[in-house]
Amino acid sequence: MQHHQIYDLVDLNLAEFSTQRREIEGISEFRDNPDYKHFDATQLFYDCVLSPDGKSLRFTAPLFGSFWDVFRAGIRIDGEPVSRLKRVSIPRTNSPRCELVEVPWREGSQLSFVIDGQSIPITPRGSAANAFKGRNALLCVSKNNDLSWIRDWTQFHANAHGADAVVLFDNGSDAYRLEDISACLAEVDGIDVSAVVRAPFEYGRQLKKPFKLNTKFFQVGMLNLARRDFLAQSRAVLSIDIDEMVMRGKKSIFDVACRSPFGMVSTRGKWVFPDPKLDLPLPHNANVYLPERYFAQPKWCATPNGLLSRIGWDVHAVGARFEGLGRVWPRNEWHVHCAGTTTSWKSWSRRFKKNNDLTFCEAVANQWDACLGNGQGK
Repeated sequence: MQHHQIYDLVDLNLAEFSTQRREIEGISEFRDNPDYKHFDATQLFYDCVLSPDGKSLRFTAPLFGSFWDVFRAGIRIDGEPVSRLKRVSIPRTNSPRCELVEVPWREGSQLSFVIDGQSIPITPRGSAANAFKGRNALLCVSKNNDLSWIRDWTQFHANAHGADAVVLFDNGSDAYRLEDISACLAEVDGIDVSAVVRAPFEYGRQLKKPFKLNTKFFQVGMLNLARRDFLAQSRAVLSIDIDEMVMRGKKSIFDVACRSPFGMVSTRGKWVFPDPKLDLPLPHNANVYLPERYFAQPKWCATPNGLLSRIGWDVHAVGARFEGLGRVWPRNEWHVHCAGTTTSWKSWSRRFKKNNDLTFCEAVANQWDACLGNGQGK
């Protein structure tokens, strides 16, 4: 049975309720910078969902900073303060970017949040985990990517690796409706289940020197939200952007992750470019040229309850400081990052620079032909 649904998260933004703003280390020196407008100073949490067994509430939030005391003091169940809060910060080599909180829950209770004399009622949403139970799922964040790219990205991984489910967090697209994305995913052969999740939150920025701040809380938050809810019971999860494709090998990437003693596999990344005479943007299968020296960041496929996944998911790694374990076994999985398939939202990216050291890659073109059709010939 097919199941394609649009989901709304249960979030809380304090902008309309309080003048309090998120404070984190180093932010005071950054306030006069134009990029401060991309700092999420008011979002208390992204989502509040029941655990699959219904015995706890699971909150996903940006890095709390000063908002931890605000959250802890304001959360109420049946009008009473909550004393048993289990807090986990998703670690990074420098600083956390995502916070997870779990609170005991009884059916029939009432949840609210109190701040500055106001009581805000909150209705937790029910878990979506059962719909994705046992699935090989694709996971991504997207904004205004062409619907044909989303369709090709999904179809490629269904054909190449046996993906049969998708969770897509939409970060405020205005080029189409979420219903259009859901309909697009429902058209893909082999995809039985999908969730298009409305998530119009601030994406954040990696700040340049002299500021040593990374305020990109959003994507890490969505990945771990999916890990604890939508995909908590899935077989394996491939986290990959719309402009990235994991090349088909001898085995499905999902099978490789499931066989790994660490419950995950990291993929090596290679940039691929279209003919430099062509104008961007272009579909995936126009990207058939490799540069001489230009590697992309690794991506990963993991089992949601695997050894490293329990530590947390990040954009390019699983398991924080132990992430290197997933890169030593095996060593032959790779993905391509399609330079020509872009919404140009990162106008400063190296992908827009003309490359003269490109070599046609028959292996990539053959994969387009085999798994997508209409590969670009030499």
